[in-house]
Amino acid sequence: MSIAASSNLTGDSVLSILKFIKFLRAKLISPAEFIKSIKGGQWLRTSQGDRSPVSNIPFIDEFYYGTNLNCYKKELELIGVKVKFNGNYQLVGDNLNSSACSSSLTPGALCLILECLRQSKSTDKFVYALKDKECIKTHAGFKTPSECYLLDSERGCLLQVFSCFPLIDENFYGSKILSFKDELEQIGVVVDFGEASKKI
Repeated sequence: MSIAASSNLTGDSVLSILKFIKFLRAKLISPAEFIKSIKGGQWLRTSQGDRSPVSNIPFIDEFYYGTNLNCYKKELELIGVKVKFNGNYQLVGDNLNSSACSSSLTPGALCLILECLRQSKSTDKFVYALKDKECIKTHAGFKTPSECYLLDSERGCLLQVFSCFPLIDENFYGSKILSFKDELEQIGVVVDFGEASKKI
């Protein structure tokens, strides 16, 4: 399909392609030929620009496509997007470079990286890729991990009194971010109330 071979597709066009694949599958019509014709083009918007869906590791741009993209996980998988890592968390670490984290990360991308950090035997690449990048959203904008504070449910309200603490934006990431306390600490986020109180 020559239309999908270029990077001129809008977000709605890509969602229509995925919807068409879903339709074919629902009607028990094989989408194999159609999928084969679109796999090679660089039309999928990622955190690193328009890429082929079989490119390694760039995260799909959730802001560009919106939440509707989550309805098409099977179709994304059929066109070559890695939807599940099946325990191969080191794959992310091996392909993660600091330029991929040079700007703000979507909530899903940060949680995936933190989950990979949790499951990986070698954590150095994850820490190196994130430590100096303004990639974590706080109530004061995007900050480097060492500038961020994770709100402690018991004593965190004390930090809210002082505006000098860029608290991780739980509304942006959801409550799931709280489950990554150890991983956030590994990349430099202040998670200990005692450490935070020294900076008051």
